[in-house]
Amino acid sequence: MSQSELTLGPKAIESLSSPSSPAWRGFSIEPLDVWLFRDGRPFDAGSDVQARSLRMPSPFAVFGALRTFFLLRSGISPKDFHERRLPPESQAQRWGEPGPFPGDFQMRGPFWCKEGMLYFPAPADLVEDSEGKLHLLTLLPTQRLLAHTNLPSPYHLPWAKTPEPIKSLSGRYISQAAFKRYLEGTLAGAPTKEVLRTDHDFFDTEVRTGIKLSDSRTAKEGFFYQVEYLRPKAGVSLYGEAHLPEGISPAEGMVFLGGERRMGYLRWEEGNLFDEKGLLRSGAKGCIKLILLSPAWFSRGTQPEGGWEAFMGAGWKLHGAIIP
Repeated sequence: MSQSELTLGPKAIESLSSPSSPAWRGFSIEPLDVWLFRDGRPFDAGSDVQARSLRMPSPFAVFGALRTFFLLRSGISPKDFHERRLPPESQAQRWGEPGPFPGDFQMRGPFWCKEGMLYFPAPADLVEDSEGKLHLLTLLPTQRLLAHTNLPSPYHLPWAKTPEPIKSLSGRYISQAAFKRYLEGTLAGAPTKEVLRTDHDFFDTEVRTGIKLSDSRTAKEGFFYQVEYLRPKAGVSLYGEAHLPEGISPAEGMVFLGGERRMGYLRWEEGNLFDEKGLLRSGAKGCIKLILLSPAWFSRGTQPEGGWEAFMGAGWKLHGAIIP
């Protein structure tokens, strides 16, 4: 298949746009403070010298913040929820299991949003040449390569149709409008700086220095540490979409993100910014390119639990993967 096209059969498109699909409601979280997003590893102020924020919160972090917000509004103690002291049908069906296991309450995202435009991580098969122009990697079957590999014959390797050295665009962002051009195959040759955005378009970093305190609340000599926070710029927010359990209405208010529970304000959008139908590309070929717009965790590396057939349906096989 063409690497610039997401190919889905008519039945797949019909199922994605079916009226019986869960209703998704757009939401934004506006910053009220600096934000700090960690990868789950503990930070011991004083013993650890420096902590840096991730450039984007994980879906788990935002999902947990939203679920806590609605649990409290429903009169449910988050402690009771995490200790599984709720009726089984209430816990499993409506709110899921403790941890990143959704029930009826589901979420997709988050994405950076700036002045009403969504931005996704740059696709891993979009690369830059030495002249600062964009190229799309093409997956070639291993038997068509001049070099020999020990990969199984169905596997494909990424190949750039350019003699210029190429480099990854990991850490860059592409707008939803430019992403549609990427799917249509019209981005090749475009200047990178005109199409993609960097971290600095969405936030500044702010380093704060502290010193560890003793049990008597006095400074411990030599225990300095630094923490790097994100300060989102004006007009920047986090955007996602949620499917709320039956009987739960959208509500606005304070949410607390990250390990330090930094503040944000939850608002609900009148419509959805994520243009699901506009990003679909129909085709008759029997293969697809699956692009992960938000982080995914698979228990078997490039394979989800049960293989791709369990994830996509019977008959699907993985032929190649590009991992930034």
